Amino acid sequence: MKILGENRVSELKEKYPDEDGTTMTDGKFAADNGVYSDAAYMAFHTGYGDYGTNGYAHITLDLERSYRMDKFVAYTASEYAGAGVTGPSSVSVYVSEDNENWKLAGSAQPKDTTETSMLEIVINSQEVHLARYVQFRFVTSKAFIMVAEVEAHQAQVDEHTHTAGKWVEIQKPTTNRVGISCTYCTFCGDVI
Repeated sequence: MKILGENRVSELKEKYPDEDGTTMTDGKFAADNGVYSDAAYMAFHTGYGDYGTNGYAHITLDLERSYRMDKFVAYTASEYAGAGVTGPSSVSVYVSEDNENWKLAGSAQPKDTTETSMLEIVINSQEVHLARYVQFRFVTSKAFIMVAEVEAHQAQVDEHTHTAGKWVEIQKPTTNRVGISCTYCTFCGDVI
């Protein structure tokens, strides 16, 4: 899995790094009494990067193949963190097969708190989405949004007959070896 794009404040990248696009999906959360300086967070400022252009901060995941998903979770700092940080006023999740055409999978308007340092924002979609790319969009009325982790959960799939999708080249052929291609089920995303 890869994190795509850069829309963070450049001055904050050293303090809140995303090592090779993995920090937002590495299973590491901010401490229960975590403050804004906790290294588990990725920092976004409303006056910089894509937020100024688009009106939201975003994290885009490339899952490297398509999956059926119906639940999405974001872990963000709450007002407890201090220093102008608040929980987001809204979180929306969009899905895509091609990283260009996006469909809203669901959204939430979390309630901020000063009683706990991190918010768990769960978005259960009304339908199952087959997608390779997942984009979390965060909006706040304050200066900073701090995100510790994002998750896209694979949907439980009932028994079915696999239906082959398009063929994907896994390894290009060379003069010394054959190429390798595979196809994924259009319903569940399993390799056929």
